[in-house]
Amino acid sequence: MPSRRSARVHQHDPILYPGFGTAKDIQKLAADLSSSEESSSSQTLPVEAVEAIMKSRGRGLKTSEDAAPIISNAWASFMQEEGVGNTSSNNNNTTTGNSDKRKSPGRKADEDKVTPSADTSRVYLEATSNPNSSKATAGALVQTGTLDVTTVGRTKSTDVTAYHLTIPTILSLPRKIASVFTSCSAVHSIAVAQDGTCYGWGRNEAHQLTAQLPPNVYYPTELPCPPVQSAATGKSHTILLYQDGTLWAVGSNKSGQCGIKSKVESVPNFKSMPYEGTVQQITAGEDFTVVLSTEGVMYTTGSSEYGQLGNGETGEYFVTASKLAFANCQVLTPQTTFCYCPGEKLHTSSSEQKVVPLNEKIKIGYIAAGKHHTLAVEAASNQPSRVFSWGCGHYGVLGHGRVADEYFPRLIGVLPHVLSFSPEPPTVSAGAHCSLLQNNGHVYYWGQHRNNAEAVLRPQLVDVLAHNQHVVTHMAAGGQTVFCSTAAGQTVAWGQGPHGELGLENAKSSAKPTFVTKLDGCTVQSLACGYGHTLFVVEESTAKSFVTIEPDAVEELSNRQDKEPPAKKKKVSRK
Repeated sequence: MPSRRSARVHQHDPILYPGFGTAKDIQKLAADLSSSEESSSSQTLPVEAVEAIMKSRGRGLKTSEDAAPIISNAWASFMQEEGVGNTSSNNNNTTTGNSDKRKSPGRKADEDKVTPSADTSRVYLEATSNPNSSKATAGALVQTGTLDVTTVGRTKSTDVTAYHLTIPTILSLPRKIASVFTSCSAVHSIAVAQDGTCYGWGRNEAHQLTAQLPPNVYYPTELPCPPVQSAATGKSHTILLYQDGTLWAVGSNKSGQCGIKSKVESVPNFKSMPYEGTVQQITAGEDFTVVLSTEGVMYTTGSSEYGQLGNGETGEYFVTASKLAFANCQVLTPQTTFCYCPGEKLHTSSSEQKVVPLNEKIKIGYIAAGKHHTLAVEAASNQPSRVFSWGCGHYGVLGHGRVADEYFPRLIGVLPHVLSFSPEPPTVSAGAHCSLLQNNGHVYYWGQHRNNAEAVLRPQLVDVLAHNQHVVTHMAAGGQTVFCSTAAGQTVAWGQGPHGELGLENAKSSAKPTFVTKLDGCTVQSLACGYGHTLFVVEESTAKSFVTIEPDAVEELSNRQDKEPPAKKKKVSRK
């Protein structure tokens, strides 16, 4: 005889509700709740009310015209006691004979009605910590991938044995490292020591590591700057947040990504960014920068070609009859307009669906930039945090179920239906062509980071990790790689790693999450994926068996004449 769960999949009693619930289950639940009432048996609980309770999944009922029918039972009494659907006058008049004028759960009086987009019941909580501050102790700097930055994205290197780190390897430094920073489009990296000392290495052809260093820096070198708190890297520019709270930029400024309020194309040495306020977090895409203030307001500067600025436009115009250009931004500008799609369904989306503004003031608590797109997570509140995305929508990287650019931050409508409530807001990470979200230790993925894979247009649970009870604490996405580290000290990676950036030694690619065996038992303190390399900060006690590279080991690479990049073939570049 089959078990109860397997019997439910029969067509005569299909699963319709959360928790494998069927129509018979709802009818039985309605009957049980009605029979438990102390009131007369004639006042039964409608099936429609039970359906509304189940579909809310513990999130309560929305204030809309589709709220549950008027009922008189324990659920309605509880909702009334909690003040849902009742004005203060009704609460005050319960002793004067007006208590029989009970409203429907979730409904408000006509005079209190608001537009469906306005969320007047959301109350933001005060921030308890700074996302830039490292909660874990400092440790050793570990890298996998190439040290020969002249080859990444240009040509194949013949010095694989010497300069391609196919397994996680310690880069020896005199100070313990607290955090590492790089991005999916960056071939350079930043490491911040426990005392604020800043190290930089990688490609420096656009002075993204200052003009005081050579065009290619093959080993972490101390940068000439005051103590640093956090950093962000684009393809050819770098943003530093000093410990005194000021922002500084260096590198290419062709699109205004340095935000120095000037149209100069290059910033050879660190220059202050005009900004008033306290910085909570910084992130950067290929040619744009996003800054988040402690007040939850986002500021953007740089290229607007794909709508990365989130200001609703690309600023496209003709320079000549056959040449287009875009009105880029040269200074950090606040972006406060957020949108959503009222007609968006759970599994379908259309480019014809109308996107309208949210009529409320939204506070952001976390941001992450990919190559040409950005993700923003709402700050912690008394309700589940919402996630917004905008910019280039190729390969479904925005998670809206369609391949289209978004010029305003748009709510990812499917996430409220799939995420479980957590007092801590989710965190996000963005790669060149994919996005990641971590909630309650589970990771959701959308986009496409492998050329031969099918694009995922909506957030999808990485079930290989979830079903094996892995609690993910850190995650990152690079040019073609994805990494996740767990609380149990295990790290998995998948994607393409022609330069050894997967850390799988002999394997240059992996279609599914694969354990990085060299990192087994190592608690990752900080994780960042770049273009051609991956960075970690791990506890020194757990990395004793790692191979260590000293600065003089790459002396030959540093002293040789830099290779001239080959002529690029004309082809359609991938956004």
